[in-house]
Amino acid sequence: MAVTRKRKAEAEDKSAQSNSGENKSSKKAKKELKTDESKQNPEPEVDKKHEEKKDEQTSDTITINRAPVLELWSACLTQSRYPDLPWSTCLSVGGAISTLCAISKGRAIGAIDKPDEETAEKRRQERESKTNTDEVDVMHFNIKLEKGVALVGSKPKESERVCTEA
Repeated sequence: MAVTRKRKAEAEDKSAQSNSGENKSSKKAKKELKTDESKQNPEPEVDKKHEEKKDEQTSDTITINRAPVLELWSACLTQSRYPDLPWSTCLSVGGAISTLCAISKGRAIGAIDKPDEETAEKRRQERESKTNTDEVDVMHFNIKLEKGVALVGSKPKESERVCTEA
């Protein structure tokens, strides 16, 4: 450390003696000073590409799948609105709402074809013919329940048993 301070003082004296600012000797002294400091405190060489990737990985953004969040949120709303329903039924309703939203999005972007008129009419009549079903209204979705399970169209939407076990 003392050597570095001494050289730094010498470099300052030389620059003060010079009338035209910096001369070649003061530039050389500063260069020597920098090299001495780097020898005392060597910084590890870091690959710039690796450093950029590291910065990208440590960003504050979290990416999650929205479908399970929608399913759980709608299950919680179902439980809040209909407290007499068991939690497994609420999860089934949440799964049905998530499925309906996924189908709607798929049709909107063209990934899922819309059913033809005849098939849609047959399915509609089949749904209306079921009389022994209950109906819940959650998030403006009218979901039919049959034996504690939500129906998507005419098919039951079972809840995941892993989620219902304590």
